[in-house]
Amino acid sequence: MSDILRWAHENEVDLRATINWSTPLSDDMLPTGLSADEDTAYFCAIVGRFDRGWRAYYVAMVYSQFVSTRHKNNDHLARLKELRSKRAETIWHLTLGTLTLQDKRLNEGIVKKIEGLMIYSHWHERCVTRTRSLRFSCDQSIQIINNGFNEPFHKTIAYGALVSG
Repeated sequence: MSDILRWAHENEVDLRATINWSTPLSDDMLPTGLSADEDTAYFCAIVGRFDRGWRAYYVAMVYSQFVSTRHKNNDHLARLKELRSKRAETIWHLTLGTLTLQDKRLNEGIVKKIEGLMIYSHWHERCVTRTRSLRFSCDQSIQIINNGFNEPFHKTIAYGALVSG
């Protein structure tokens, strides 16, 4: 029996998305407007680099505002402060995610579903995203491919009816 998973119904995947992640910026650079990706980003992630590579600590959607605006919100600043206090030696970075959908029209509900699956699938004990990490569910099957600067992320994420063998 093969341990490789595949879609139970390949032609019936409800939502296929690709996120192209930008080269990371140190978190203090974003307010300067140096990222050309800000105009098209629907996601941002706080990432840190350690001995074993890059790791995501926070993923958020930015559907109705620019990332630089989101980055100034109190909850976002509180998360950065928490990360800095726990790992003072780390330089925290932001990477911005531009979303492309296959055969779907973009709306806030779809962006929320993708955000939820990104949070759920990248959660670890040091994440500063807590509220949505353990309660993800969706009424659609989803496939996300992470491209560009994807080192902190799983290359492909899937949610739905998967089978092996």
